[in-house]
Amino acid sequence: MNVQSILYLSNIYVTRLFSIAQLRELRDLYRNIIDEKLLLGCLYAHNVVGAGIDRAENRFVVRIEEYSQNNINGLLKNIVYSPMIIFEQAERYSHLLDTSYDHLNELYSHIEPLNARINPGDRLSIRFIFLEGRGSMGYRVRRVSDGAIGFISSGHIFDFAGQRVYPHLTLATHIGTVERMVDNSEIDASFVITHTEAGNTLPTGATLSQLVRASFVQGELMLMFGATTGGESRGTVQDPDHDFIFDGINRRGMVRTNITARAGDSGGTVATGMFMTAGVVGWGPISSPGMIFVPAHRINRIFGVERY
Repeated sequence: MNVQSILYLSNIYVTRLFSIAQLRELRDLYRNIIDEKLLLGCLYAHNVVGAGIDRAENRFVVRIEEYSQNNINGLLKNIVYSPMIIFEQAERYSHLLDTSYDHLNELYSHIEPLNARINPGDRLSIRFIFLEGRGSMGYRVRRVSDGAIGFISSGHIFDFAGQRVYPHLTLATHIGTVERMVDNSEIDASFVITHTEAGNTLPTGATLSQLVRASFVQGELMLMFGATTGGESRGTVQDPDHDFIFDGINRRGMVRTNITARAGDSGGTVATGMFMTAGVVGWGPISSPGMIFVPAHRINRIFGVERY
């Protein structure tokens, strides 16, 4: 039997059935089981889109793609059963990657000087036979061990380490080279070493702070700067510690928002309402609310880089 805790808020007594400690214990249990079931090819596990603690609802919310009582019963039986769980229908997440050539009409209208300076939210391109717009720049960093300068973006917008990176479909020389890419359960990010120092100027003219936010709160204001969406997009944190399944991997501890992002915004800048560095755009439902970003503090720790 769960003991109810009573909170006094604005002269109203609010009854909460479950403590945060109980919800976190369930989350940890879910993480262990879902990883195992995904490896075993459990169909019910692969129907899960994401999961996380909703403090407002005081429940552990499991979001599923095909919502039916049969699928709910299957999850409760095969994954984990608890009265703390509620279910929601959700759209499957996608990489916000632009592999089209829709922007080739910009090719001759943005001829940049050599050693072009790139800023947060700017478009990034790669070259095979033609230039191909892929994603967006995240934020400027330098490597702690040797001072090498560059920037952070998403890992999935590039194909291999050593790949050259170009500024938004221009005829300029490449601005840098992919030094490292990581795409696993912890992060989806890349470190690009640049020839010329990147900037900190956001598309709106504001300056992205060198301070990095280490934690987030449900309902907190967040700002997104992506090359395709353009300008500043606003929304709030829906889940500050969100797990979701992509490519058969349970991605842990990402931040889910209600911001709408579009193909080509991958790798773009996410900031707090006070322009602190928050992370980079990773995934989302295409052209509908629900953008997920990778926290910058985690990327920086894994890559051994710092903001400046």
